[in-house]
Amino acid sequence: MTNLSKDWEDINKKLDKASSKYEDFIKNDDFKQFVVWPINFNSYIMHNEIILMLSLMDIGNDDILEIGGCFGNFCRCLHDRVKVKSYTILDTKSMLRFSKSFLDHYDILCNFVSDDNYKSLFDRKFGLLVANVCLSEMPREYSDDLLDNLLPNCNSVFIIDSKKEILSNWLEEKIRKNFMYVCFSDIPNQLSTQKNHRVYTGVKVPRTEEGRFRLDLEVEEQCV
Repeated sequence: MTNLSKDWEDINKKLDKASSKYEDFIKNDDFKQFVVWPINFNSYIMHNEIILMLSLMDIGNDDILEIGGCFGNFCRCLHDRVKVKSYTILDTKSMLRFSKSFLDHYDILCNFVSDDNYKSLFDRKFGLLVANVCLSEMPREYSDDLLDNLLPNCNSVFIIDSKKEILSNWLEEKIRKNFMYVCFSDIPNQLSTQKNHRVYTGVKVPRTEEGRFRLDLEVEEQCV
């Protein structure tokens, strides 16, 4: 089973040649081609998406797993907002070089797992699983294996990805199977540049009575 699409194989070949030093890669043209840039605008988008996530679920002192963490900016921005018990990023070896360098620059502790060792995560429990526009870029066999083995051990999930029908139906089915309270909605245009994308969220057990996700119907109506 391959873990990379053809597009990402080509991207990784370019990134393997780039320096992973923070002061180098943030200026690299190949790097800038596939991320929202410049970095201050990327941070603005990440903070908006985190605000959206926190409006939908209660997050606090969790073990968090992010699939496809890119260069680590979602992780950095989330640390600005909430207390994190532990943070793990699953990504390709090429991308982990950059996220390690980036998060070290900001003195943020993080665990890094390469895609060729992804099954080591299957026996771990996480309070939150995050995936930001990466599942649609993976071979379906790989993403199937990931979600089928990770979601049962996660209390909540927050995914942003394409709203194409075939992907949307697949993601909704996975989340409904594993979570009691779910919410699927087109992402508000004012919050992100990722138009034509949806937010897919689910929670198994709300933390507080006044917390979100008390009624499936109520939440879906709020999210439309």
